Amino acid sequence: MISQANILPTTPMGANLIDSGGATFRVWAPRATAVYVNGTFGGNPQTGQTDDLLMAKDANGYWSGFIPNAQDGDLYHYWVLARDQVVTSVSLCAGDGRRRAVPNVQLCDPPGGSLSLARFGFCDA
Repeated sequence: MISQANILPTTPMGANLIDSGGATFRVWAPRATAVYVNGTFGGNPQTGQTDDLLMAKDANGYWSGFIPNAQDGDLYHYWVLARDQVVTSVSLCAGDGRRRAVPNVQLCDPPGGSLSLARFGFCDA
């Protein structure tokens, strides 16, 4: 299972860069049977549905994990398994609440923003 370092009950949704390095990932998918985070982190591709990329699920349906080598600008996506069906195009929400199929999302440090913000959050369909 993916590292749970820097994961707290108050960890924000989405991908969040940590000042000391790396990023936390958190999504809400209560009906999912597995959620993996895949991407290129720190220049190293980390893909597949392997134990080291499987996020941990809590009792409320939130999946979380920490990738220590994730950096600003890294592309990532979630691989969601729900009732033996793979959702390869994850539904993501922008601030306006509209759903968009986005295969890759980029970690970002918005101009004038903080490192704890990401461009999109995850919506459970």
